[in-house]
Amino acid sequence: MKTIIPLTYSTLISTSVQRYAISYSGAITFEVLKLEQIAFPETLFLDYRHFDQANITPRYEFGFGLSYTTFGYSGLSISASSSGVSISFTVTNSGSRDGTEIPQFYLGFPSGTGEPPKVLRGFDEVILPKGQSNNVTLSLNQRDIRYVFLFTTWIVVNILFSIWNTPSQSWVRPSGTFKVFVGASSRDIRLQGSFTL
Repeated sequence: MKTIIPLTYSTLISTSVQRYAISYSGAITFEVLKLEQIAFPETLFLDYRHFDQANITPRYEFGFGLSYTTFGYSGLSISASSSGVSISFTVTNSGSRDGTEIPQFYLGFPSGTGEPPKVLRGFDEVILPKGQSNNVTLSLNQRDIRYVFLFTTWIVVNILFSIWNTPSQSWVRPSGTFKVFVGASSRDIRLQGSFTL
């Protein structure tokens, strides 16, 4: 069984998770209606997204895990339509022991959208005897490819392939090339591809 790390661990204290609330940039403020508001100036650039954006090499990247065997990835196939995207690939246990692999699927949005370089969109657990292969299919529905622009923050919404642009007060469909990354962790990318909308 392979256990993966759900956080990114840095090699430097200056890029690590801080111990005290005072170390964080977000401040809690209260309005007249006594509603709590928290500022998040880092927007979506948290954890592995921050490390990717700032080009920092972590000690243990998001999704890192150890196994007593090795796995190979091959045969990436991408099928995109207006209702979503389906990716398929093959995972092979190329080691000398039975084992479990957890392939991860990351999506890179078109340049200029303000998104992190890649965002985790799916994963699967594949149990394989030594020397065996398995086809894996992961799908993105229309919700997984959408985001909206509110001030300086991008958040997920339910409009098919569209973004809300606050300055123009309108929905905008992002166009361009989306990148597909498949790998064993956020930094151990084994397969890459793309699709255009």
